[in-house]
Order: sequence, then C-alpha cells, then structure tokens
Amino acid sequence: QVVGLGSVRSSGIRKGNVIDIENTVRAIEVAIEKAEQMSGRDIEGGYVGITGLTISSLNNRGVVAVSSSDQEIMQEDVERVLQAARVIALPHDRSIVHVIPRQFIVDGNESILDPVGMIGSRLEVETHIVTIANAALQNIMKCCERAGFHVEELVLNGYASGEAAIYPAEKELGVVVVDIGGGTTDIALFDQGTLWYTAVLPIGGDHITSDLAVGLRTPLNQAEIIKKEHGCTLPALTSDSEFVDVPNVGGGKEIRVSKKMIASIIEPRVQEILNLVKNKLDSSGYTGMLPG
Repeated sequence: QVVGLGSVRSSGIRKGNVIDIENTVRAIEVAIEKAEQMSGRDIEGGYVGITGLTISSLNNRGVVAVSSSDQEIMQEDVERVLQAARVIALPHDRSIVHVIPRQFIVDGNESILDPVGMIGSRLEVETHIVTIANAALQNIMKCCERAGFHVEELVLNGYASGEAAIYPAEKELGVVVVDIGGGTTDIALFDQGTLWYTAVLPIGGDHITSDLAVGLRTPLNQAEIIKKEHGCTLPALTSDSEFVDVPNVGGGKEIRVSKKMIASIIEPRVQEILNLVKNKLDSSGYTGMLPG
C-alpha cells in the first residue's frame, strides 16, 4: 500500500549516475520531506533504486554437497550454494548488488524454486548476478548519507519495476518489463517465476524531450510539458485539427502546431528505443516466446 509519495526533478543525476553531489542531496531531502508530509510518518531509511551504464549483469552457477548426514537440504546449504555462485572473476572496482536464484537443481532435478527440506546429495543453483561500479555506488551512498537517509538495500530499478508491475503468472510464462526513465531505459526479463536477464540502455524520455525542443524550437522545460500533456507515440491516433500553442525559444511569438506533428517527432525516438530493447533481448541468449 502506497501511503506517501515525494517526487522532485533533479539535475544532479544524469543517466542514473550522480554528477552533482549537492544538487542530488537537496533533491533527496525535498523528496523525503514531501513523502513525510503526505504519509504523516517519519522516514529514516529504506530501499534505493539504481540504474545507469555502470550496471552490468551475468549468469553464474554454484554447486555444493549437502552437508547433513540424512541428506536433507537445510537453509545453510542454500546459503552456501548462493555464496559459491558469488565466486566470479569480478574486477576490483566493481561490487555485487544482487545474486538472484533462477532455479535450484537437486541431484540433476531442475526447476526447483525452494529446495529446503528436500532430500539430495548435490545442490546446484543458477543465478543472475547484478554488479555496479564502486565509484557510482559510493556516490549514491554518500548522497543518501548526507541527506540523512539510511540505505537498507540497493535494488536494480528494472527488477523493482517488475516486482511491482507484473503478476506471478506473467513471470512464470515469460515477460519483459521495459521501464523508460529520463536518461536510461531499464530492461528486465522474467521467466519461470524469476529474473532471467537485465540490461540498461543509455536512452530515455529526456531524448524525446530534446527532440521536441529542437523540432519545435522551444525551450527544454516547455518541451517537457508538451510531451507530458500532448504527447502521443502514434500520429495515426492524433488529429491535424487539434493544435497546441508552443512558446518560441527566443521568447518571440508563440507558434501553433498540430498534435499530429508533435506525435511525428516523438514516434521515431520511441521506435529507436524499442528497437534497441529488441536488440538487447536478441543478444541475451533467451529463446523463449515471452507469452506473458
């Protein structure tokens, strides 16, 4: 249940990376204050979503022998096999954010979601591992700390969006979540109930805004308003008889443009984003149909 929300536009973050510490700290403080006012609660900490080009992911496998004499798999065995999966050739300047089990395998039997209590001698796990550059991580943590916000855990934005937006049945069948942000687009592919693949593209809604600003010769802030209030990705759904007054970039007389023209500027950029998403999925190695 959502009891409060705080939203602030920040110029201190670009493409998911902190570029201005002070600006980002102020934005966090204002967002927390707004959420506290709406919810009537004090906010001391919580989860922080991350994205950006410093995020990368890979799939890895861990294997351990079941430790108990009666061969019953315990929680300790699960923790050991997940720890084994974390052993990867990771550069010294990167840290692991997530180790997400895709499936457990007990004595060759696959597609097991929770092996605790089962009998077996060999426990394996296939995992999806998400990593981030240490410098980007430290900048995020520093901003939150200076804003008085305790970071309980970092969460990949695409993963969080999927957990919030899609049903368990969709994740079981296979589904892709595409979260188009300002400077980045997050991709999360779910299959058999768990996360299978993630990626981050360096393109998002800010590029659409920039296209409108150039195409309509209007300031960026006005282009953002036009995008939100009058934007459409398909010109066929708009009309030549509906018009919008657009402020001129030089402060001169407003010009009148049709909503179809606005849509014709937006459509190519959205097509580009979706084509890049498709290319990422094609290169992921996933061969399913994604019926979810």
